[in-house]
Amino acid sequence: MFCTACAALNPRAADACRGCGRRLAGAGAPTAGRVADAGSRTVSSGSRLSSLLAAAPLVALVAVLLLFREAERAGRDRAYARAEAAAAAGEYDAALAAFAAAAGHRDA
Repeated sequence: MFCTACAALNPRAADACRGCGRRLAGAGAPTAGRVADAGSRTVSSGSRLSSLLAAAPLVALVAVLLLFREAERAGRDRAYARAEAAAAAGEYDAALAAFAAAAGHRDA
């Protein structure tokens, strides 16, 4: 049993906590009842479904953030390519602006 007062781990048959002496919840109940309670904790398919539905917004948020990050990276890729093309063509002002737009990408 776990004591919620002092966070001590106690044997299942204990009536009081070894750490603080506080009476444990469910103490005094027959051991057979505790075993039956532990066995009845099977997860039904309904609760699994509700757990999945509860996690769905988090999964969707992560997916949106990853897509946003990829779109940002693609934009920096395009700006870097424009900057290289402008530098090769001798348009240094345009190249400087494009390198500034590609900040954080490769050696921009």
